[in-house]
Amino acid sequence: MRTKIIVFFLFFLSIQHKTWSDTLSHYSAIDKNQIDAKGLWIEIYNRLKEVSQKDAKKNPKNFFHIADLYFQMKDYDNALFYAVKSLENYKLQANSTESDILNAEVLIARAQIKRKNYKVGMAGLRGILSNYQDNKYLHILLTLYFEMANVYYSDVDSKDSAELYFLKVQSIMNKYTNLFNPYILAEINFRKKKIDKAQGFFAQSITQAAENNNHILEFDSRIGLANCFIFRSLTDSAMAEIDKAASIAEYYDYPYLKLQCYKMYADIYRLHANFDTAYLYFEKYLLLSDSIGTNQINEISERLYNELKLSETKLQTEKLAAENSFQLSIILLLAISFIIGTALGIYMLSLVKKNKRLRSEMEIYTEELQVKSELLVLRADELERLNKEIKAIHQAYKNQMEGKDQIDIKLKEKSKSIMESLLYAKNIQEALFPPENVVSRLFSSFFILWKPREVVSGDFYWYKESGRHIYLALGDCTGHGVPGAFMSMLGISYLNEIISKYSGIDSGKMLDLLNDKILESLNQSGSQKVLRDGMDISLIKIDIQTGECNFAAAYNNAYLVKKNENNTIEVDDLKADRRPIGLFGKTNEAFGEIKFVLTKGTKFYMTSDGYTDQFGGENHKKFMKKRLRDYFVQIFDYPMYYQKIFLNEKFLSWRGSNEQLDDVLLIGLEI
Repeated sequence: MRTKIIVFFLFFLSIQHKTWSDTLSHYSAIDKNQIDAKGLWIEIYNRLKEVSQKDAKKNPKNFFHIADLYFQMKDYDNALFYAVKSLENYKLQANSTESDILNAEVLIARAQIKRKNYKVGMAGLRGILSNYQDNKYLHILLTLYFEMANVYYSDVDSKDSAELYFLKVQSIMNKYTNLFNPYILAEINFRKKKIDKAQGFFAQSITQAAENNNHILEFDSRIGLANCFIFRSLTDSAMAEIDKAASIAEYYDYPYLKLQCYKMYADIYRLHANFDTAYLYFEKYLLLSDSIGTNQINEISERLYNELKLSETKLQTEKLAAENSFQLSIILLLAISFIIGTALGIYMLSLVKKNKRLRSEMEIYTEELQVKSELLVLRADELERLNKEIKAIHQAYKNQMEGKDQIDIKLKEKSKSIMESLLYAKNIQEALFPPENVVSRLFSSFFILWKPREVVSGDFYWYKESGRHIYLALGDCTGHGVPGAFMSMLGISYLNEIISKYSGIDSGKMLDLLNDKILESLNQSGSQKVLRDGMDISLIKIDIQTGECNFAAAYNNAYLVKKNENNTIEVDDLKADRRPIGLFGKTNEAFGEIKFVLTKGTKFYMTSDGYTDQFGGENHKKFMKKRLRDYFVQIFDYPMYYQKIFLNEKFLSWRGSNEQLDDVLLIGLEI
């Protein structure tokens, strides 16, 4: 109750046109002495953002303060968006000061640099420096010099330029003691590998942050101090600082700060060959990254919706004002018709250009797949060679106990080498998969839950656009790990080859051709040594204009979940043919097809059997399809990004301490 009262009080202050800094200073004082409520900072921020959206023209500084807060929280995409908004509003207002415009321009340039758009960011910084070198802006000049030094230190050929700007930073701080900033000095000394000096300045910065109750500065300073300890191989001290930084990120619930901690944990554990823990943090990193990406898409959609509503309100006001004049109504109607016609023309032209660009991107993407496939084959040969060496070392260990310590060292080196090779192979395999954001742009909601049993996986997904049709496939190859990854590479390559030759082909015919190619490539149709390998697969073809679907599958069922006329949720099984791709039973029969229309609001799911075959629970039984179907009903009304998190948590809870038995892949979509 106390927390709600404080939030309402702060919200009331912002409505009374208090500045952002005043409001945050109120919060800071209360937080230091009274509040212990996780997430309150974000709640206050959201309330103030709502007020700023309504009051932007009267007080454009609100947009700048939102941008600045996003920048501190490491959300540089949103920081750039709101900084541009603030600059646009400043330029529309006659009473905007030179300082207001300058601050917005500086934040835009810094956000571009943080987004690794160095060329644009540096051009912005140079432009600002050429126009603003007055003593009244020394605090901004200090920031500019620091950012330029940082960028130049990243370039081996620009170290002299970096040193020049570092000297300018020092000169300003020496002359104006009120501008002394230990964090800036710590960062630049760390860049120059003067670790002892950097460590001392980071410690000063932590003290300064605590005195000013600046938790974000404290987080950055502790991460910097941890990097100093890592550089000096003081792992325990580094972990202690990361733990303190992580507690700040968790307490205030800052996702980008959490990501930074997860990555540092994963890197440290990997360097010390604790690969299980490293992979655990890497998985946390990936899951949170996916969640952040989805939230950003939702926030962009919300922005567009709010701008649309604002436009609709404006048009409605104009319409009511013009009702007393028939002639004005006619003129307004003609103007709106002209605007809509022009907008539609521009939109159609942009679609044509976008289609050409996407086709070009897909051609480049296909060429990259070929190169990465070859790299995966080469890496697999290296893995086979390393496995043979490890077997030889193990045999020597059994036969001769002398030199045990030396053998242990070699085993660790080889294990580390194998893990690094597998991680590299994982990167290549993920590169073969189409990016999730490319697939999701054609669906109103979409998710992919991919959990390899080992580092690389025998489960894969594939996506292609062909004219007015979308093709989406989920494959489950025999085996897992490296053998399964090889089969997944074959499946992706052959699907790309088939669709390039037969545009608009139906899903059943496509599986027939895929089956022929697998039989041929694995010598399953000849007299040579036969490999009894193959894959289960489900494949859907969607007409993006009508929603008509053509579905075929080999052993992989799919699910349609929708509300019926009685407003109850029902789950329909799309039955697959009871044979896989490859040499199992009859191979000369054509695959069957199921046709249906995917209407708005209907959910479609494809899954490999790794999810439902997992053992766990209180009685150590299989998860089973019925339980998954029940979950589909339970989460029907939730957005896809939440469904992904829900299904992942249910799987982990069911598995418990049991070993994951197979690769897991689950895809959900809604048109």
